[in-house]
Amino acid sequence: MFSTLFTGYALAHFAIAMSLVVLLIKRGYVPGAIFVAFTSFALTFDNGMIAWGAKIGPGDLLLSMSLPRFYMHAAFTPFLMFVAWMIAERAGLAFTRRRSLYFAMWLLVLGMSAWGIYADLAGGLELQVACLGDTLRYTTSAPPPQFCSPDQVSLPSHGPPIPSIAVVVVGTIIGALLWRAAGWPWLMLASVFMFFASGAPKANLGPTIGNLGEIVLQAAFAATLWRFSRPRSNG
Repeated sequence: MFSTLFTGYALAHFAIAMSLVVLLIKRGYVPGAIFVAFTSFALTFDNGMIAWGAKIGPGDLLLSMSLPRFYMHAAFTPFLMFVAWMIAERAGLAFTRRRSLYFAMWLLVLGMSAWGIYADLAGGLELQVACLGDTLRYTTSAPPPQFCSPDQVSLPSHGPPIPSIAVVVVGTIIGALLWRAAGWPWLMLASVFMFFASGAPKANLGPTIGNLGEIVLQAAFAATLWRFSRPRSNG
């Protein structure tokens, strides 16, 4: 059951990524579209690894294939904040013309990326197997209901994902401004959904709710990029 669900998640992210490829073909350069497409392709791989991990089996192969999931989350997730900024700029929101806020946003993005790398990767990334239904994956800390063997113990938790929380906060704020200025509520609503999805209990459901929130947020970013992109000039 869970492997089928995560396969569906992977296909959903692939569809989002391809919609942005179509956007780039139809309208040329769209600020932020390449990055959101890359993130969706990465999340396709992420969910695919969860769906098919049990078929690969625990060991060095699955572990080495799982490591990029954590590297990409740590380093690149904060850049969605700058994508939200670029969308706001395309929408003509006045605050994007203030250079001080522009540099403050870059400092926030780079700071959160550095935080994610330090929190998850500094001193070596230690992972352990987790079993959820018919799936098997590597994670930073498996709760007891997802132990794969009777003698397994949980690794220490890394604490709350501060960079991901920052992305949700920035997405909510800029999304609210887009709703007020342009009548487009979807980025804000998706960010709020992601906030609650990421806080859903994981002991018995693992990443199922949080990963659903990622689909909703990525879809909202893609739809918002379509909404505020400009048609390719014929000149």
